[in-house]
Amino acid sequence: MKKLETDYFIISYEDDLEDFIQNSLKLFDNRLKLLKNIFKEKLKELDKTECAFFTERKDFENYIKEISNGQTPPSWATGCFYNDGIQVIVNKNFSQELIKRQDTLIHEFTHICINNLIYIPFKIPRVRWLDESFACYVDGHLDKFSDEEFKIGCENIKKYFSGFDMNYLNDIENVNKMSNASYQMFDIIGKYIFENNLQEKYLNLLKTDEKQIRKIGCSILEKSIKYFENSTKQKESLTKI
Repeated sequence: MKKLETDYFIISYEDDLEDFIQNSLKLFDNRLKLLKNIFKEKLKELDKTECAFFTERKDFENYIKEISNGQTPPSWATGCFYNDGIQVIVNKNFSQELIKRQDTLIHEFTHICINNLIYIPFKIPRVRWLDESFACYVDGHLDKFSDEEFKIGCENIKKYFSGFDMNYLNDIENVNKMSNASYQMFDIIGKYIFENNLQEKYLNLLKTDEKQIRKIGCSILEKSIKYFENSTKQKESLTKI
């Protein structure tokens, strides 16, 4: 395994992932501004994060078991943040997979920020819908979606999960049951939060009124979908003028 140290990370990775690591760091640098705007000088309080990148599933799982007293990641997970570090599995044989997984570093680092700067110091149990929605937006993968693709995603979620309480996903077993749908929900909510500049408000509310942020979780998906439905209608009406 090779090692690379940066301002934020100590990264261990296999030799043939060199290009992947460098591209992941470039994407990280491009998206870091969002986290700096939210956490400001607090980011400097974080220790460098230990990261380990693997190309074999068994190595990925064995490493996590070793550092987390025997815990096993969900079968669908390709990026985790066990024991205050970042662990990633990459399929080096598929070029599209290599491109897709480049956002994992910034995604998992967003979790680290919220965990170490909010959950731990303020002694707040994890609110999964909130930090997953943040991570899904900050990592930048939503920029690759066309308006039509996003519209279809909203329609599908509304069709099958109308009125869904996002607090249900605080239990990892419930995320396991509906993993793909879960992340579509996080995408929609994250985009809603950041497009409406609610990110700092929600994090401050989390620190001061945990019950209120969980109450918001009961209806945040429905509110997000309505926001995008209205946005789509406005765009469609403008194109007809």
